[in-house]
Formats: sequence, C-alpha cells, structure tokens
Amino acid sequence: MDSHDPDDDKAASSSGGHGHDGGHGAKRKKGFFLPPKRKTLCKSTRPSTQTSERRTKTKYRNRRHNPADGRGAQKTGQDEQYAANVDLSQGYEMLQASLEDLIRDTCPQTDEASSSRSSWSSRMEAVEGNWKGIRPLIFQHVLESQAVPIEPECQRCENNQATVRCTDCPVPVLCSKCDVELHTCKPFHHREMWMKSYFERIPPCQTVVIGDSGQHLQSFDQYFPVKFPRRCQKCSEDQFETSPTANGSRYIVLTLQGRYDLRKHQVRCSLCGFIDANSEVSDIIANGFFPGNPKNIGTIVEVKLLRWIDLIMSNMPGTSLSAFAKVIEDISIEETSINRTMLSRCLSEYRYCERELALCQGLDDMKCPPCAIKQHSAHVDGNFKVYRYSKVPKGIQKPYFSGTFIEKDSDVSHHMDKVYTYRQKKNKRDKEEDHNSMCGKTTWKAARVESKSRSKLDEAGLDVAGCRHSIAQKAVNMFTGEKYGYPHYLHVHFLLPKQVTFLWLDVACKYFPWARQEEITQLDPSYKTAVTDIKPALSVMHAKAHSWDCQVLWGGRNQDGAGAGAGEDMELFFSYLSRCGSTTKNMGKANREDTLTSHVLFWNSKKVEGLARQLCKRYEVAQKMISSTDTDLMSLLDKVQADYSNLGEWMREIRACAKDAQSNTMPHAPDAELERFFQLKQKLREIAPLQEYTDISSQPISLLLDSTDLYSEATKLTGKAVNILKELEETHTILHELYGVPEEELYQMGRTAAIEHQVAVLQDQVELHCQQIKRRDLEITKFADSSKIRKNLRQKNLEEKKKLAVLVDKLNSIQNMKASDVVDASVADALAGNFPWQRGTKVSWNLKKTAVDLWMLSQRNHEEVVLLKNEMKNYLLYFQRLIGEMEQNTAETETSDVALVQPWFEVEDDQETDWKYKAQTRSVGVEHGLMALRRRGAAHARRLLQRGSRLFQKVLVGDVIAPIEDDWMGAMKLDDKELSDMDSDLE
Repeated sequence: MDSHDPDDDKAASSSGGHGHDGGHGAKRKKGFFLPPKRKTLCKSTRPSTQTSERRTKTKYRNRRHNPADGRGAQKTGQDEQYAANVDLSQGYEMLQASLEDLIRDTCPQTDEASSSRSSWSSRMEAVEGNWKGIRPLIFQHVLESQAVPIEPECQRCENNQATVRCTDCPVPVLCSKCDVELHTCKPFHHREMWMKSYFERIPPCQTVVIGDSGQHLQSFDQYFPVKFPRRCQKCSEDQFETSPTANGSRYIVLTLQGRYDLRKHQVRCSLCGFIDANSEVSDIIANGFFPGNPKNIGTIVEVKLLRWIDLIMSNMPGTSLSAFAKVIEDISIEETSINRTMLSRCLSEYRYCERELALCQGLDDMKCPPCAIKQHSAHVDGNFKVYRYSKVPKGIQKPYFSGTFIEKDSDVSHHMDKVYTYRQKKNKRDKEEDHNSMCGKTTWKAARVESKSRSKLDEAGLDVAGCRHSIAQKAVNMFTGEKYGYPHYLHVHFLLPKQVTFLWLDVACKYFPWARQEEITQLDPSYKTAVTDIKPALSVMHAKAHSWDCQVLWGGRNQDGAGAGAGEDMELFFSYLSRCGSTTKNMGKANREDTLTSHVLFWNSKKVEGLARQLCKRYEVAQKMISSTDTDLMSLLDKVQADYSNLGEWMREIRACAKDAQSNTMPHAPDAELERFFQLKQKLREIAPLQEYTDISSQPISLLLDSTDLYSEATKLTGKAVNILKELEETHTILHELYGVPEEELYQMGRTAAIEHQVAVLQDQVELHCQQIKRRDLEITKFADSSKIRKNLRQKNLEEKKKLAVLVDKLNSIQNMKASDVVDASVADALAGNFPWQRGTKVSWNLKKTAVDLWMLSQRNHEEVVLLKNEMKNYLLYFQRLIGEMEQNTAETETSDVALVQPWFEVEDDQETDWKYKAQTRSVGVEHGLMALRRRGAAHARRLLQRGSRLFQKVLVGDVIAPIEDDWMGAMKLDDKELSDMDSDLE
C-alpha cells in the first residue's frame, strides 16, 4: 500500500501541478511528471451503505504546525475543549469521515473499480490537467535544445573544436575532420551547423571548417554507399577501392528526409583495376533503395519512403501522389523539384515486386481461407464510383495485375456478345422485358437486360464478386450501366467453378428468371448448370425495398441453408474502394486497374488478418440470436395458443399467397369447379341480350348511330359464346355426377363459393396491406435517417392507404351479397389491427407472418452456427496445408541441384509472364532468398493458425478440431515466449 507524502503535493504544486485540486494533479519525480493516482476505497475496506453519510465537504489534509508560534498550542487546547463538549455520536461521524479520507488517500484502486467509476469527462479532465502541468517542462527543454553550444569540444576525438551536430550519430557533436570520416559513406544523416548562431541543416557533400576568417562551408566527397564483393571476378583478390564514375554522374536520391544529390561511385579492384558494371542495381537494392528508372539509373527512391507512401495511400484511398511529392520537396534542404511521373512509376514497380514476393511466401490475398475449400456464398454488386474519363488516353502500357482482380475486357466482351446474340432482333416481349425493372413500388436500375453507355466515360465502374467475409475476389469492368450480362459472366466463369452454393444479388428476383430463359441456357451447357446448381438469395437490406411477395420467395432469410448472413458483403468493401474514384477517374487504363488491384490486395490482407476474430464474433452473435429469437417465437406462439406444428402450415400458406401475388392469380377455392360453373353460366346470361343486339344491328347501322365500339365489342363477346357453352357443358357434367342436383341449384352453390372465395382473398389482401403500412411506419421512426427517405416512405404509405380503402369498400360490398348482418370493415379498424372476420381461434395474417419470420430467422441462425464451425475448420486446414506446402518446397529447394525451383504457386513460362518480376538465372543467393521467403510465409501462416486455434477454442468445445489431421497439433506447439506474445496480441 502506497503512503501519501504531503511533500509530494508541495513539490507538485511548486512545479506547476495541481496538487490535490480535484485529484488531477501531477507529481514531479527526477525531471518527469507522473500522472496522479486515483483515490478511492478498497473493496475490502469500503464502508457499508448503512453507515452515516460524510458531513465534511473538503478532503482530509495533514496539516503541520510550527511549534515556534503559538498557534499550535492554541489549536491543541481548542481541540481538547471541543472533545470534552462535543456529542459522542457526532465525534464518531467525524472520525468515520476522517478515516474514509485516509483510506481513500492510501489505498490503491483496482483496475476494475477504476474502469467502473471513471467516465469519459473525468478522464479527459485528468488528461487535460496532466498536459497543462507538463507543458512548461516540455517547452523549457525544447528551448534548451535550440541553444547553440559555445566553443564546444568534439565528442569523438576530444581534440578539435566541434562545428557539426548529427542527430543520428551516437556521438552528436563533431569536428569537421570527424564529420568527414563518419559521413563520407553515410550521406543521409541529419547534420546541422551553427555558423549563424542558430541551427540549420548542412547540404550534402559539405562540412563546416574553421579558418582564419572563421567558420565556412567546405565541400568533400560524399557518395552513395556501395557494396564490396568478396573476390574480384578477374584476379580473385579481395583488395578494392571506390572512385567516382568517369563521367561524374550523380544520383537523385529520394528519402524520408527529402532529396539528396550524390555522386555515383564505383568499386574498382586495387590490383587489376577491374570494374563490375553490373553491380549498380545490386548496390541500390542492398542499401534499401529502389531504382526510379530502368536504364541509365539517375534517380533512386528509398524503400522506406515507398512503403510509407504505399501504406498511407492504401489506408486513405484517393490520396494524391502529388501531395507526397510536395512533402518531399518541402522537407528537402535545398529548393528542388520531384518528378511526379517517375515517382508514380517507381511506386507501381515497387507494388508489383512486393506482390511477387508475397506470392513466393504463399500469401495470396485474393484467396479467402474459409472459402478456399468450399465457398458457401457470394455477393455480386456494381460500383459506379471508380469510373474513368474517356478523355484520358488509355496508353500503351499493359496492366501488370491483369486477371488478378479485374477480368480481361476481351473475355468479358466475348461473353456479352454471346449472351446477347438472341436479342439482335427485338420483339415486343423484349422491349417489355427491358422496362420490367420494378419490384413493388421501387424501380431498380440494376434490373435491366440492357443499358446505355455513359457519356464521357470509358470504364463506367466495376461489377464485383466477393465472399461472405467481405473479401473481394473477382470483378469485371462495366462500360455501360448495370445489366445482367456482367453478373452473368461472374456467375458462370468464376462462381460456378468454385462450386458456390448461394448467389446473393440486390435484384435476384429479376436476374434469375432472366438467366433461366431457354434462350440463355441453350447457348452453353454451363449456363444451365449455373442456374440449377447455384441457388438465388435476395440481399437482406435491399429486400426491404422489394414487394412483400418478393421477400417471401427470394429473400435470403427464407432460403433453406442460406445462413444468417446479410448478403450485403460488398457494400462494406465499396465504402473503402469508392474513395479511389477521385484519383482513378484521371488515370490511364492500365494504371487504374493496377491501382484498384493494389487497394484490393491491401483490403483483403487486413480482412484475412482479422478473420479468426470475425468468425468468433459472428459465432457468438449467432448463439445470442438463437436464444432471443426462440424466446420471442415461443412467446408469440403461446399468445396465439399455437405450437411449432402450425409454423409449417403457415409458411406454406404465405408462400402460396406470395406465388399467386407474383403471378397475379387468385388462390383456388375448395369449390373451384362450382365457382367456375357459376362464372360460365353468368357470362352466358350476360351474352344473351348482346346476341339479340347483334341480330337487329349491323356495322353500317353502328356507323350511323356512332356506336361502332359497342357493336364490335358485342360481336367479339358473342363470338366466344360457343366456346363458353362447350366448357359449361363439360363442367356441368362433372358437377352433376358429383352432386346430382339441378342446374339452378348448382348455379346458386357456385355463386356462394365465388363470394366466399373473393371474401377470403380480399381479407388476406387487406391484412397484407396493413402489415406493409405498419412496417413502413416502423422504418420511418427507427431506420430512416433523412427527410428525403421519410418523405418517400410516407408517400408510399399514402398510396397503400388509398388502395386499402378501395379493398375495404370492395370487401364490404361482396360480403353484403351473402348476408346483410355482416359487420362492415373500416380502414381505421384495419390499421389498428381490428379485423371483424377474426373470430374464435383464427390467427391473423400479421401474426402468422411475424411468427414465420421469427421461425425463419431462428433456422438461419442455427444454420449459421453449423456454417461457422465448418468455416473455422476450413480456416485451420487452409493454413495447415499452406505450412506443409511451404516447408515441403523449402526442403525440395535445399536438396535440388537442377533448374531453379519455382514458387509453390507455379508460374507459367509464357509471353504474358516473361516481363514480370521473377528470377531468370539460378544462383545460391536466389535459392537462399527463396527459401527465406518460404520460411517467412510458413511462420506467418503458423501465426495465423495459432491465433485462430486459440480464439476458436474460446468459443467452441472442440468439435471443430477433431476432423483435422492428426499432425496439426505438431504445427501449433508454442513456447512460453510465443504464448505470452500471443496473449498480448489477442488482448
């Protein structure tokens, strides 16, 4: 237990701290400010809530009294007199308060109590107080660091007067001689001088010397570092020296410290004078730099700078490279300019090289570990934010990442021509199909068979396919608006070979009927296989804007085996990728594709890093959702006095009604034949007067009386009388054998059946419209976050209420045909949920739909749990096999004495890959480098495997680990240090 020393308070207040002011002061100790300790009661010593409340308003302070003055004795006497006269209960209260203060000051608070009792405002107040207390000390030391030394001595040789300060050397203050000796081959150190009585940076290749007239700058030979070989290739000796190049050329070196202009040096054998002309690139790479141009290298860029730019641009998509060039210019010593084109190309080449190195390690960020073995779902969606202006030249450069993420335009164009060949001669049906882009009251731009090209744009956007873990897998360029041909290419050529089970789309209800057309499926056998083997699923959030029947038939929540995924996985990815649009719109074709692919690789790598934690989190959420939905479902079933056996019947009833709603047909009543007999008989009775009209009238007479339309319609109806009479006789024969009653009685029975049928249909429609209105009211109050969305929802509800009023009037009219004592329905009662036809134990449509939705959600979450277990297993198997492949290839490389062993992913040796980054010749260094990369890849895979195993074991009993091979445990053995590092990483 720490004791509280009042001297610390005194020291804190004297050094700018706050002492006891609110407990936010800072204590100074050996030149540093320490944050104040929180003061509270220990859990074991905190007084009970039943004790007397504290009466004092200020904290207890230990006051020291000087015995020299009389105040101490006087105070002591007063205390004795007070103790003699005070009430014992009041003295106990004061003692309790003082004891509470003492305990609070001396007892350290536990972390749990601190986190539970602290708040954001109090913590920020403490931080503000700490900064206020430490600012004077910081500023004091900053001012002291700007002080110029007065005739200092060189800290290296301790003989000469220092003239240079280097902040990168362990001995900072140097004389000119030591400065030259240390920095001849270390040109990138931060050196400063104080010739003008203040510090300023020294330009490269110069130092400060002391002459007769005082200090002045003097040039010296400062060059880019070179690497000495072990032996001379000509005389096999090991004596070398450096010398400037014959033409006196220089390097423009770009680093994090700015631009440097340095002379080129070359290594020459001291004995035979041999100069290796091919060592330039080797020296550049060995010193941590990258060539800025491939021939006659004049500019080199530090790899640290390239990585810094790459990470910032990847974390902040849309950042302009020109801004980084300006930063380099600003921090450079001299006023210089940076070649933007060179820097952009150098960064691209660095990204290409890093991609190939990652593949050598087995790190293919285009693969999702849980989906690598058997992918369950894929989401395809379009993005129009990453377009490219047609005014920008395409250029002659080929994309390096061609086919990695974005498919070749030639392949997509060939597929589009093949799919749309049957539509070259459009008919009326095709035109109607093009305009059939509505579902419910929403017009979907993506639900189009064809779409016009966009003016002023070349590539209008991307159509992207990704897995249910938000990892982007494949994309195609869109040169028009969204149309079915683009997702169909991904569907057939990418998702079908991966054996994907579910395809999630925003307009699945429109796309799959189009893809299932005979004109499409007969073009290629794979087209028919794609729509039969891969099941459709409508994205959950987009489904809310579709009609109710579409949600029931196509919604992902109602598809068996779909799991609890939302089917909106690419929307999260688009929130990242769309920010690239501010720069890709003005890029060339190849540069745009490579830039987008680089950002996709970065996004996927981050998703793979956090994939194990994501799977565990989704597993926990699914378990909680199962518990909550099952509880809600049981409560609802108890409320309506039903059980699980009714859910299947309700589901079939709702699906049947949804199918009828989509096909615009009414459900068949049990007495369908009677109803049909009534309809046919009534039509014949209505046609009989028209027959008399057509007999006494004619076409010329109708022209005279201006009744041509009436005559033509009557003629058309009387022409159908023969077919109606024939069908009526067939129906009458069936019903006579079935009932054996006269024709007129059959007519009355059919009339009753038709009334009951229409009443039942209208009642269901009224309940469905009320449910739609209630759902939109909920969206207005809970989900709509803008006035525009609320306005649209209110407008849709207004239209629904008008239709509801028409349905209610029609229902009342038909019900009165059957009986006059039926209670009429009203719009107000229907919206309130009071339907007159609900009597006894009948469950309303709204309650049925709610119960079925809860049941479907519960089933999807149960499926999600099983699916996540399989994905956890696939995750472990993927990295286990990857480790085995890396170790096996490393062993083969170590024992191989034939041609250079290719990386584990097998690079094809053709014209399309000859110009890519790969080793062309065999050498010991290449083999050892390849083995080192594979070992690094295996170590990275082992780290992710260990992380996944530890996280999975926290949420699972162990049933996922059992099916994996027996040797998986050997790859996951950890020592104590690795275990501690892993624990800190997981925290």
